[in-house]
Amino acid sequence: MASLEHLLGQPSSSLRVLLVAAHPDDETVGAGALLSRLSAGGARLAVVHATDGAPADMTDASAHGFPTRTLYAAAREEELRHALACLPNAVERFPLGFVDQSLAFRLGDLTDALAGVLRAFHPSVVLAHPYEGGHPDHDSAALATTLALSRTGLAQPSRHIEFTSYHLWNGILRSGLFLQGDEGATMLEADEEAEQLKQRMLRCFVSQRDTLGRLDTGARERFRGALRYDFRRPPHEPPLLYDLYHWGITSEQWLARAAALLDAEGA
Repeated sequence: MASLEHLLGQPSSSLRVLLVAAHPDDETVGAGALLSRLSAGGARLAVVHATDGAPADMTDASAHGFPTRTLYAAAREEELRHALACLPNAVERFPLGFVDQSLAFRLGDLTDALAGVLRAFHPSVVLAHPYEGGHPDHDSAALATTLALSRTGLAQPSRHIEFTSYHLWNGILRSGLFLQGDEGATMLEADEEAEQLKQRMLRCFVSQRDTLGRLDTGARERFRGALRYDFRRPPHEPPLLYDLYHWGITSEQWLARAAALLDAEGA
């Protein structure tokens, strides 16, 4: 069984690493330098993108000059393809095709889809979002990944590893750190080559330039074994970050949907 130390050490061709991202660019922000190292080391890499990065609400598409959601989604797909092509070796892809900001309404379908990917790819390590209240799709991906790993019998602690996303901290947006800070986290200090490659990947996401400019996208990446979350409770005292934005759902509504899925799963 691969461990966090093994993953962050010298990767080998025996590693099968699956990264579960809610949106195109989440994989690069949270783990671009690690992906660079793993790819160069010959690990077999696969990336799940749960959504196509284009919300049904046309606000984002219009702001970026796209007259339809479909055209915006196509642009985000093209950006992602260029970003992943920067890696030394090819990456397998599992695009699930859900609409951005819709995952809370498709939690059962998302869990089913992820379980199917896990059975098909059978990873030695799964990299996934933490549950931190930053974006409803991030939280949905965290919950669905946890349930899918349990359902498929792949839920060993050393297999499920989290990368950083973003969340609300003392009323401001914080990224690059876990909600709990560095407690239990291991930092990857990327070398110059990996840092340059990560920045090259990030530059591919032209439509997200303003958003990415607000995040910590440096070479220091943090990882930890997945925490045992109580998905029936908010990750911190409300409001959560997505309570402050029109991202399709409130934290209270998200928790109700999460509880319904957990009840159905007997979890």
